[in-house]
Amino acid sequence: MTGLIIKKAEEGQYEQVRDFYRSMTDRMKERGFIITWVKDVHPSPAFLKESICSGSSFFCCRKCA
Repeated sequence: MTGLIIKKAEEGQYEQVRDFYRSMTDRMKERGFIITWVKDVHPSPAFLKESICSGSSFFCCRKCA
């Protein structure tokens, strides 16, 4: 089956969520976007962890493990 899966991030996935934001900002900079986000400042680790714990952080992927 093809398509996208949307799944809530779980507490053990903090590093994956953080890595997503880091990768996204790197790619945007490479493509000439003006980025005001600073790694580990915005979004902060505390904000990401709270987003995960409150159930408001999601993954969208083709295949989730």
